[in-house]
Amino acid sequence: SQALSVADTAFGPTDRRLAGLHNNLSILCSERQDHAQALAELRAAMSILEASSVDPERDLDIATTRTNLALVSFTLGQHEDAARYVDRSLAIYQDGGHEDDPHYASAVAGHAEACFRVGRYADAVTMYRQALAIITECYGTDNDYYAVTAENLAEAEAEAAAAAGAAPGTGSSDRPSTPTPVPATNPSGP
Repeated sequence: SQALSVADTAFGPTDRRLAGLHNNLSILCSERQDHAQALAELRAAMSILEASSVDPERDLDIATTRTNLALVSFTLGQHEDAARYVDRSLAIYQDGGHEDDPHYASAVAGHAEACFRVGRYADAVTMYRQALAIITECYGTDNDYYAVTAENLAEAEAEAAAAAGAAPGTGSSDRPSTPTPVPATNPSGP
């Protein structure tokens, strides 16, 4: 984290580039399976973004970071926290009229994951289908993002079909997270 040390010195405490660095460091931590540190990096990013935003309720960088917080929280088994993060992320996209932003697919897929984890399989199916439509429009179908989301959709469809004939379950807690965290390579300004 030499880069973080240099950035802390070079940038002010509310410089959004510093938040982007924390967000991207969280992705590296997740890839190294250090999810607790990834969560800490994302919380640091969120703190900077909330302090620097002129409108936190419509800030796309905050929405993206909340989606990433949800993904890490799912991985850590913190499903209620994850659901809260993804609900706020979706609200920012929707309230701000940002449903055409490609990162919106991550928030929708994260919401689908939250629904799946609490046994709301029909809702998960609906949300995964919506996420796949956005992914297809923005990125096409020949990518890992599409493949993982399509796999999760198939699992949700199977659970929804099974639940239609039996009492709903609670979802499997060992399934992979839905989308890949969104890098903050070009944070927007206030």
